[in-house]
Amino acid sequence: MDDPARLTPPEIGHGCKPMHQNVVTLSLLCVFMIMMTTHPIAGAMPELDRSLGAATAAVEGDRLIVSTGRIQRTWRLTGRGLATVGLTDLRSGRRWADAAATADADWSFPGFIEPDDEAKLVSLTAAPGDDDGFTGEHLEVVAEFEYPSSGAAVRYVVWAYPDAPGLRTQLFVKRLDAEAGEVAAAPDHPMIEVVTGRGYIAPGSAEVAGEAMASNLNHGKSVELHAKGLDARRRYVLGLSWWDWGGAGREQQVRVTSVDGETEYTIIPPTVLPAWKGKGQRPAELTAPAPGEVMLDDTFRVLIDKVSGVNANVSEVWLYESVEDDADADAIPVAGPAARIAAIAAKAPAGYRLAAYLNAGADYARVSRDDAPTARVDFLPLVSKGVVRRYLGYFNDMQNRNRPDTPVLREQVEAGSVEGEESVGWANMVSIEDGDAGVVVLKESHKCANQSGVDTGAFLLDDAGLHNTGAGRPLHADTSDFQWCWASWCIVYDGGDLGRQLAIKAFDRARYPVDLKTDMHMFSVLWYDSSEDRGRWHRGGNWQDEVLRDMAANAELGIDCVIIDDGWYHGKDRKQWRGSWRPHPEPWPSGWAPAVQKKRQLGLELGLWGIAQHISAEDMLWNWRQLGMIIFKLDFAGLDTRRELDEMIDKSRAFVAGADHTANVLWDNTENAPRFGYYWLRETGVLHSMNRKHLQPAKVTYIPWITLRDIWLLGKYQNLNQILLTTCIPSRVNPDASDARRHGADYAMATTLMGIPQIQASVRDYSSDEKRQLQRLIPVYKQHREAIFTSYVVPIGDEPSNRSWTGFQALRPDRDDGRLLIFRELHNDQPEATLKLEGVAGRTLTITDLLSGRSRDVTASASGEVMFEIPEAPGFLFLSYEIKSSTERIAN
Repeated sequence: MDDPARLTPPEIGHGCKPMHQNVVTLSLLCVFMIMMTTHPIAGAMPELDRSLGAATAAVEGDRLIVSTGRIQRTWRLTGRGLATVGLTDLRSGRRWADAAATADADWSFPGFIEPDDEAKLVSLTAAPGDDDGFTGEHLEVVAEFEYPSSGAAVRYVVWAYPDAPGLRTQLFVKRLDAEAGEVAAAPDHPMIEVVTGRGYIAPGSAEVAGEAMASNLNHGKSVELHAKGLDARRRYVLGLSWWDWGGAGREQQVRVTSVDGETEYTIIPPTVLPAWKGKGQRPAELTAPAPGEVMLDDTFRVLIDKVSGVNANVSEVWLYESVEDDADADAIPVAGPAARIAAIAAKAPAGYRLAAYLNAGADYARVSRDDAPTARVDFLPLVSKGVVRRYLGYFNDMQNRNRPDTPVLREQVEAGSVEGEESVGWANMVSIEDGDAGVVVLKESHKCANQSGVDTGAFLLDDAGLHNTGAGRPLHADTSDFQWCWASWCIVYDGGDLGRQLAIKAFDRARYPVDLKTDMHMFSVLWYDSSEDRGRWHRGGNWQDEVLRDMAANAELGIDCVIIDDGWYHGKDRKQWRGSWRPHPEPWPSGWAPAVQKKRQLGLELGLWGIAQHISAEDMLWNWRQLGMIIFKLDFAGLDTRRELDEMIDKSRAFVAGADHTANVLWDNTENAPRFGYYWLRETGVLHSMNRKHLQPAKVTYIPWITLRDIWLLGKYQNLNQILLTTCIPSRVNPDASDARRHGADYAMATTLMGIPQIQASVRDYSSDEKRQLQRLIPVYKQHREAIFTSYVVPIGDEPSNRSWTGFQALRPDRDDGRLLIFRELHNDQPEATLKLEGVAGRTLTITDLLSGRSRDVTASASGEVMFEIPEAPGFLFLSYEIKSSTERIAN
């Protein structure tokens, strides 16, 4: 490759230099456009014949044909737009769609484009592109249509990466009859949103207490609310009303927590609710201050917990906000029953005003974001009879998913013919399979299996074919600018499970190329667990003296980059913070200069942390210019609206472009709020998927086998070299909550080595023995790190269970060597095991133990099985292998 630091997949885009280095040259030499005036809706399209490496785009009559050399898709020009009539796997020759179109167009926008409106093809363009350096080089095909009767326009964009197993399509829409305008700003006053709960009014209760008191939200465990739009400089008092209409003996408590759940206070202790039936008691009103420590991102969460009784319930919830001076003493407009609002406002404590109100049961009905009519952004006329459907989705909120029953991946297989229609709304992707071959359609969105996000839609399969719905609410404002919709990937494969995994990862790597300069590092992030962590304040680890000491310890251990986490921009009293994103003089009295001097002295890199929706691109770049960090972690996002999505795209791209692609973003995906997902916005950064701690909170305690289980599952359909994988210090983990202390530090570190390793602790806290283990492992790992980063990593063995033989294989389909990490888990009683390796069936291998240097020759079985030995559990092997006898290589 011309630039080994910017990876394209093996056999995909080989030899293509990153386009941001030579856009001008390509613009002069390669850009080709075919423009035309309004074209009739029927008949032939204009001539088009363009290529970029193996990628081609051509017109034949009324057909548009786009190919990468691996996949070919054909559209027919219809009276409604473009409709897919062909989809072919060019390697196998398999035709997945080869018939007359079963839809008028691949897209549909109910309520925006009238179903009988005739489309006019306005222009067709084809040119090389790389999205200003944010993706791999590809051939971009653009078709624009107007719908005169609807006053609408559609831009349809196809990206064909040379030799890739898939194509990316994306729609952009705009109104033709609207003036360009700005999206309305979000409200700047507090609000209360419902996270969990179901609205209910018991028959007869409203006549007794009025609808506001009678209506309620209930949940079997906890009603959860999210207070948003707060101001960290102010103080807040939470108020609520509750009632036990049925006299069921309810007892409840109220907790408030930070958005990440790590700071928590019980503000109302267990309390028996007043009961109407049997006692004649009326609803109670309670208030309690909300501690400012929970407002990390100007929000906090409220949990009304069931202590005993049928369920948890609450009738109303409100917030009083402190009035800091006469200038803001005016009342905030608060929606709700006028008499009730007036009554609650009149009870505000001295120096406070009513700022938000939720009439829990009456105001809230649990409606999915995707229940409303939604747009279709892609369609394939695939046969639904007799095919297997594999739905796949990854969970966010790993902050609350750290148990045996909460795996990070949901994989659901459906077989048999579809009767009527089959709709699945939780999946990131669906694989339509026939034998060992298949077609994957993937949503490039922030959808997660447990978080639908902003209009991410569903997959719907019926007799016509496969519909991919959910546009991302592009019509959120009247504007004459084109607005993006969620993109769609269409990927073909053969070769069964391995073929599916490799095809998804190959296309993912074409879409989001790995950059060795920013990604190929070992990271540590300094964060103390709590005040119980040796008496240290958790944010104090990110103050100047602590960071400088930790930088030296990281350099000694061989860690490449230290991320300065929360605490650098404010003093110990965070309530005094005034929104500045400069190093605060209390924690950093000399600004960033000492850190810059230390990193140059030690040859280290630095990273920084910020609140995603508070910090601006300008502030990020100011700190980059001063500190020179290679990664900027953005945390605490809540992307509930289209406006917030647009702002995050613009912010991250401005930062990466402003840093000349020498720094990127670390996307924190650990909460259940709609954040970044797994397949969106990675052109500007990599993922942080899980927090794991030593002492508290207990729900994120580091448990080696569960962490390994989730890494193993991530490795099925994610490129692990795009994810920071977390480890902790085994000797410091709470033994009452985890068996981590029965594992070596080298074992814990090894679980992360097939991705981007991250230590979530101060490395100074490793014991002497643990440091010796890592000083033996890390230099060996670094000798093989680039080979791992330039390979595809797939899970092997059994899914981790604390009793398994399990592991990972790093392979390249174009090479005859690879790397292995194999684990014998703590409670496995077999010192030997046979594991199936990929791509080695019937071959003779030389396997080398990279830590001991010992080698052996072995012949894999006809199915690729090889015997391994680990005498003691838990234990691991870090191995390389080289194939001595050659047969056909793996197809990807």
